[in-house]
Amino acid sequence: MRNPGGYVTIDAPDKQSQRIVLNGTVIDSEKEVDTFSCAHCQLVVAVKPMCDPADMGGLCKSCMGLICSHCYDIGTCTPIMKKIEQDEDRSRFLRSMQEWG
Repeated sequence: MRNPGGYVTIDAPDKQSQRIVLNGTVIDSEKEVDTFSCAHCQLVVAVKPMCDPADMGGLCKSCMGLICSHCYDIGTCTPIMKKIEQDEDRSRFLRSMQEWG
């Protein structure tokens, strides 16, 4: 993957016991990793060096965003902004129903 789009640096005060699991990858403290955020669910995915993009998830052909393997398996394009808009619409609808009744 050439341009993952993100970068994380883990720096913990206790270097011996600090470990983090990011997308199934155990990352020791004081390590730098390339990352990307899924365009559908905003999951932060750690990108292994020189890996095939299909191993990390994939590219959604509808929104042209990088997605995690879970969203790739779902097979439908629902970008995060669309989910937020649907939630706002539902919220407005419920508020209007409360005013009615």
